[in-house]
Amino acid sequence: MFGDQSLVGQGGEYLLERLQKRGLPEPRLAVVLGSGLGGACPDLEGVLEVSCAAVPGWPAGGVPGHEGKLRFGSRGGVGLAVQMGRLHYYEGLDMEEVTFPVRLLAALGVRSIFMSNAAGALNPAYDRGVLMLVRDHINLMGVNPLRGVRNVEGEPAFLDLSNLYDTETGDRLVERAQLSRWPLAEGVLVAVSGPSYETGAELRFMRL
Repeated sequence: MFGDQSLVGQGGEYLLERLQKRGLPEPRLAVVLGSGLGGACPDLEGVLEVSCAAVPGWPAGGVPGHEGKLRFGSRGGVGLAVQMGRLHYYEGLDMEEVTFPVRLLAALGVRSIFMSNAAGALNPAYDRGVLMLVRDHINLMGVNPLRGVRNVEGEPAFLDLSNLYDTETGDRLVERAQLSRWPLAEGVLVAVSGPSYETGAELRFMRL
């Protein structure tokens, strides 16, 4: 187990009750919209919108550009959840709090998640504002969000992350971008803790 799963359960019950009252399907796919991307929320059928602050167990936090809302509905017959805004480690939250939304979405039935964020580029060939498909990541945050996760036997779980980012889905996104003539870069995300920006030496190190 990881942290207080009862809080996830309480939040899940709160949301499931509202989904059932509206006759909406449980979500199977989730989209997390990061900084400044709230306006990119896809059109959904039968929309239910909930303030994150109203969900039991949802940690207090939030920064400008993150609306702090959950939107549920369906698209193409598939239940979809859209998280508009994220929680950040640099706000002073711990990893159990930062990962609460993802654990909550998983408890609701989500099995695939599309995440977005705004980040600086280490590759000088990338123009400002370009979209990049994350193929993998390097964790330089000094903390692992999976610390404390245990398997069903109660032992520490060592999870295989070698295929964390689904290759087939990534390839399909690249194909769609090419067909749409939509510029899409590909690369590796370097995760750092913030809240400061990196020093020149750190940036040179990351480019190695």
